[in-house]
Amino acid sequence: MKNNVTFVLLKVLIIDLKKLASIIFLQLVVTLCSLHAQSYSNEWIDFSLDYYKIETAEDGVYALNDSYFSNSGIDLSTVDPRNIHLYHRGEEVAIKVEGEDDGSFDSNDRLLFLGKRNDGVLDSSLYIKGMQPHQYYNLMIDTTAYFLTWDLTPGKRITTSNLSSSGNLESSYEFENLKVYFDQYLFGEEHASYVFYSEFDRGEGWFSQIKTSGTNLNHTFSNLNQVQGDSMELELMLVGANRWDHNCQILIGSSVYQIDLFSDYNSISQTIMVPTSEISSNSLVVQLNVIGTVEPDAVAVAYYKLSYQTTDNASANESYYFSTSGSGVIDAKLRGANEGYLFDYTDSDNMVQIELTPNGSDLDYTYFGDRKMIYSSESSLLIPIEAKKIEFLDDASSGAEFLLVTHTDF
Repeated sequence: MKNNVTFVLLKVLIIDLKKLASIIFLQLVVTLCSLHAQSYSNEWIDFSLDYYKIETAEDGVYALNDSYFSNSGIDLSTVDPRNIHLYHRGEEVAIKVEGEDDGSFDSNDRLLFLGKRNDGVLDSSLYIKGMQPHQYYNLMIDTTAYFLTWDLTPGKRITTSNLSSSGNLESSYEFENLKVYFDQYLFGEEHASYVFYSEFDRGEGWFSQIKTSGTNLNHTFSNLNQVQGDSMELELMLVGANRWDHNCQILIGSSVYQIDLFSDYNSISQTIMVPTSEISSNSLVVQLNVIGTVEPDAVAVAYYKLSYQTTDNASANESYYFSTSGSGVIDAKLRGANEGYLFDYTDSDNMVQIELTPNGSDLDYTYFGDRKMIYSSESSLLIPIEAKKIEFLDDASSGAEFLLVTHTDF
């Protein structure tokens, strides 16, 4: 349908522009033929199917039950749940459908998937190459969209690990605590008075409030009562907010850490090893001091990320990400947890569910090597807002409300 419409428009052009237009037409035909072979990441759309848009604004495991589908106007009574598909950014997402083996979605069945909030991945195309400070936060909106549909083919599923116990017990894992600032939007480098590039430039994005010479900014990391080991790793990113050289220090407890000098609207990322002895009352206070003597030094914080080893205690109300390490098959425990889900998302395209075995007041599990995991208790499973039916049309004259423009870079 698209090609026919294009051809008609071009024929009108030929009639109006005669010989010159015929040359343009031939060039366009060659271009269209070459573009036809390229991928625009919309191959997942089948215009004959119904799609439902599911919005997520938080990282975690989402659970969709019979009530959710009913409230969203989705009738699965005649649908084989094994043929349900979920897509995100043009790629099919692995899901778990509890109770799908009987070929019907019953009142006790549930669909689970690992959803996330919007991030800055797609923003990278807006920036001058290499100028995007980080991808933790989206410039426009914190919500992203998943699309659910079904057909006559099996959907992508989360597999289940079948490792056997090794007897090699690990009792700690690595946890990351991330603080991303989005208090103030900075327009980045000013090339002349009130002159900015149309492309997103260095120093542009969401950051903390600007701090100037002689001022400071504090952030407190809490709930550090189970930290193990002698040290923690603090990764930070600062960004310059004017053309001066920037001189900053980080104060943690009784220790002062000098940040490497940087200048202009550039950003700097630096890692500091912090002794666990600096933890006080289960908290760690990180203070940024701007000490530049050339007025007016101006700096903002992009993010802090604290990484540390912690015990394997879990909670009946928790959902959290963590990393494991080691070689070979390893046994581990989630202490203090009696139910929930554990997923291995090391390969995010091929997620694996790790089986949890109740053992007194704990949950035992087995994994292999270095993995990235998310544990979610039953009570911390997320439920998105009601889904919205979306109809994709391949002909703009059919009453479409939005025009989707794609490009091979996405």
